[in-house]
Amino acid sequence: MNKLKLILFFLSIFLYADATTTKLLNLTQKEKAFIKKHPKITLGTDKRWEPYVIVDKNGVISGYDVDVLNLINEVSGANFSLIIGDWAQMQQMAKNKEIDGLSTGGIHKERNRYLNFSDIYIKMQKMLIVSSANPNNIHTVDDLEDKIIAIHKSNLVDEKISRKFKNSQVLSFEELEDVISSVVTAKADVMFGDGSTFYLANKMGLPYLKREGTLNESLKLSFGVRKDWPEAIMIINKSLKVIGEHKLLEIKNRWFFDRNDKKEKELSKAEQKYLKDKVNLNICVDPNWMPIEAIINNKYVGIGADFIRYFKKELDIDIRVVKTQTWSESIKMMQERKCDVLPLASSLNTKLKNLNFTSSYLQVPLVIVTKKSTQSIIDISFIKKQKIAIIKDYAIGDIIKNAYPNLEHIEVSSMKEGLEKVKNNEVFAFGGNSLTMQYYFKDNDDEELKINTYFDEKLLLSFATSKEDIILHTILQKIIVKITNEQKESIMKKWFLFENEKEFDYALFYKLMVVFFVIFVVLMFRSYNIKKLNTELTKRVEEELQKSRDKDKMLFHQNKLASMGEMLENIAHQWRQPLSQINSSVLLIDTALSEKNGLKPRGGRKTS
Repeated sequence: MNKLKLILFFLSIFLYADATTTKLLNLTQKEKAFIKKHPKITLGTDKRWEPYVIVDKNGVISGYDVDVLNLINEVSGANFSLIIGDWAQMQQMAKNKEIDGLSTGGIHKERNRYLNFSDIYIKMQKMLIVSSANPNNIHTVDDLEDKIIAIHKSNLVDEKISRKFKNSQVLSFEELEDVISSVVTAKADVMFGDGSTFYLANKMGLPYLKREGTLNESLKLSFGVRKDWPEAIMIINKSLKVIGEHKLLEIKNRWFFDRNDKKEKELSKAEQKYLKDKVNLNICVDPNWMPIEAIINNKYVGIGADFIRYFKKELDIDIRVVKTQTWSESIKMMQERKCDVLPLASSLNTKLKNLNFTSSYLQVPLVIVTKKSTQSIIDISFIKKQKIAIIKDYAIGDIIKNAYPNLEHIEVSSMKEGLEKVKNNEVFAFGGNSLTMQYYFKDNDDEELKINTYFDEKLLLSFATSKEDIILHTILQKIIVKITNEQKESIMKKWFLFENEKEFDYALFYKLMVVFFVIFVVLMFRSYNIKKLNTELTKRVEEELQKSRDKDKMLFHQNKLASMGEMLENIAHQWRQPLSQINSSVLLIDTALSEKNGLKPRGGRKTS
């Protein structure tokens, strides 16, 4: 009975440990001592950077950074807090160690002299932002030549981007509000921004901006802490890993993308009339892009099809898929207005520059596939003049062209053709996205190829509509805002956890669990018995070894005595012969003296 209790105890520990391992934060003794020694760690940030930090009339600070630091404090036991002010002042105070570090900051060489930086805690894709009317028809970075660009003077990323456009006029403003106003009032043609830009514009009462495309650059923020406190950075980094990307994304969406009020998400009367008058909504898709989307047996399937079912339910309209053979054909149909929507399109695709794009609702990492014999690629920018196969008319070709000019991309008609070229050494690699490549390797036992590395850039997929169809664009934008992270995850899990399973066999699952449990109990019981036998065997071996050591000591002592006796016998033997000679000599002398004196010798001999 006691053995069974022991086994069940170990089993419960095993199951509990497995369920909670990811929640544990393993701090070293040095890090724990640091937290105890520094009960409060103050980080400075700029009071104008909403919604990273928001200060109400009572001076209470909230926002994205506050939520992240609160979670770090919760999992680590530390106490990181924020102080707000002018950004230049905060940097100087951090340099003078008047405060302990900075929040909402990028990693720069100058700050690296006096701060250690944490891992990135938020990454915001930079966007081209124009006025709602977009009078200069700016859609991609290629349209920025000879235009007026407004930037925020303290934003180093914006300054870096603007320097690329030699023929453009750059207006620098001290305040971000002035940057937004310059675009709205047509003093400037375009600005670079992210999710926080729209938050501030709405707060200013100027919701007259729209995104016209994404840039390859992104805003990456991290926490900086004084150089002599490396433990603080380790605590932050460990906490961020425990919090996880999913939780950080949830907070990001809450502050940057889900802050429209209910009325802004509801369809206007004009939008409702548009849907009522529209007989059906025609969409053009990529027919060969599994698992993202495809047409198989005349049926639209894939991740995109699941999203469309959700959107169809929200819009209450008939959605029809226009059958095409290739993605290029779908693009052509869209340009000819034979389709209303491309449901999964990238604004970076130059073939689609005359279309209007909603916010992205699916973000897919981009990857490089090479032969297995190829060494791991640490930095893609180090690859010099290599050929990479890209499917024709796909956005990844434009991304590579802009971000990696050192790579030469070769257009192919399909993923199959591209992978074959890699195998035949016609190209160095194939460029694709992680979803399609994982799906390919899942269904194909390919022993020659591997996913070698990931691009820093991601494929941002949105709804694309005609520029003339403004109402449809706004309708789709509102529908995208409504979809939750849970709904997105539910769709993704379906394709990457339970793909091709018509019905989950719970009976078989429970049987297998019982078998595994029995095996586990048997193994635990066997392990317990083996441990017990090992303990007894160890004890017996130790006892026998002690007896052996005692015998060795006794034998050593006996051998020592025997050696001493032998040595004394040798000494006695060595002395015996000279003493015998001396005794003989003495007898002769005694005899001679006795004869001379007429005495009888002592030995009793009589001389003549």
